[in-house]
Amino acid sequence: MALLLFTIFSRHLSGGMIVAIYLLYMAGCGFAFGNIMTSGLQNLTVQQQADGNAILTTLQQFAGAMGTSVVAAIIAQSQKQGQLSNAANTANGSHNALLILLVLALIEWVILFKVVVNNKNTR
Repeated sequence: MALLLFTIFSRHLSGGMIVAIYLLYMAGCGFAFGNIMTSGLQNLTVQQQADGNAILTTLQQFAGAMGTSVVAAIIAQSQKQGQLSNAANTANGSHNALLILLVLALIEWVILFKVVVNNKNTR
């Protein structure tokens, strides 16, 4: 929801709105990450769970670093293009980056939904 709000209102946000939507975003991340990790670790044996937790934590950090790099590259590319001001090009790049993140989040949501449905059907 927060990514959708950021994407829709990206060019018209005040400081307070950014903080409010970001709090919603981080709350969603906090609720989701623990549940996703718990669900993923359930498929491992007790002996494998410590290694699985380490792998998931490492992948989470790696994905965060990659996401930051990709978003920075999209914004930097947008700043180089166009005859608009640097601020307008940065706003366009930010909007494009948020749109890409929203699409990736929707793909992730579909995958997670299919996994949950498949797990319910196999139990």
